[in-house]
Amino acid sequence: MKIPPANNTSYIPHIKCLLDEYPNHTLCLSDGSKSKYKSAYAYSIDSSPISYHIRNMASVFTAELMVIFSCLSQLTQLPPHCRFLLLTDSLSSLQSLSNPCSTNPSIQRIYLTLHSLHSVGSQITIIGIPGHIGFPKHDAVDKAAKQATFFPKNHYHTLILQSWNLFWKTQPPNKLLLIKQIPSPWYFSNRDSKREEIILTCSRIGHSRVTHSCLLNRLSYLLLHALTTTKKINQLPIFLLLP
Repeated sequence: MKIPPANNTSYIPHIKCLLDEYPNHTLCLSDGSKSKYKSAYAYSIDSSPISYHIRNMASVFTAELMVIFSCLSQLTQLPPHCRFLLLTDSLSSLQSLSNPCSTNPSIQRIYLTLHSLHSVGSQITIIGIPGHIGFPKHDAVDKAAKQATFFPKNHYHTLILQSWNLFWKTQPPNKLLLIKQIPSPWYFSNRDSKREEIILTCSRIGHSRVTHSCLLNRLSYLLLHALTTTKKINQLPIFLLLP
């Protein structure tokens, strides 16, 4: 069913006609959201919305694919031989799903989940609708997705980070602990150039052509031992660092 372009209020009658064409289907809605540097998604299955905060670097397209996959995964937990109608406002996701040979991991997972649903006799119909048209049920999902971008970090994520920090600080032969106190990315030194990233990393951990030339050119280990024991690596010029 093709909905003609018009103002937002004129879409509602078409949406109602669309729902009337699937009277015995469980209505599902999905929406992805990105607010500045935070991403989230939300979906509903004939009930109140369920929202999740995902990694901040995820794009809106990734969030839309993830929410479709999450919704379909939840449908596999329901009894078999059911009928579902999934409405999404992401046209790019539907266009990507039209290619069953896509190499996108999220699309491949969606197809695998669809196959699981079909194997138990369930039917799923995915239809695209315009967003922000005053459809109350979809607006509730959209609001939940936006609110999820302000969720604090997951409790289990915090526990994992604490475990990593403890393991990093309690390793007996950890020379890098003097350079980096916690195992987290150096966000302040992200560079567009891969070579600059390598140079910065080598300078932090003390890898240079002089200290590690014995590995590349089979030089004596004495030179490496002398430089590392006298801690002269910080005084080496930048052009001696490994590329």
